[in-house]
Amino acid sequence: MVDLDSACLFALFVLPGYEGGGIGTRLTQICERALFERHSTAWLETADGSRAAQLYRYLGWGNDVDIGGGDIRLEKQRA
Repeated sequence: MVDLDSACLFALFVLPGYEGGGIGTRLTQICERALFERHSTAWLETADGSRAAQLYRYLGWGNDVDIGGGDIRLEKQRA
């Protein structure tokens, strides 16, 4: 799920049995494309140290900001 008004990648989930097959990467890329059609910077929030955070960082999300409770905010710039 993306919020096109606020430039937020709001929710992206892959069932555990399907992890590691590239589905999360492809879904993230689809979300990014939609967000970057309207915004130069996109953002998301996730748990620091989670598998999701690892994936997002691998895909170029960064500028980590600790938002408390073990969560971080990440951003990505349009290429």
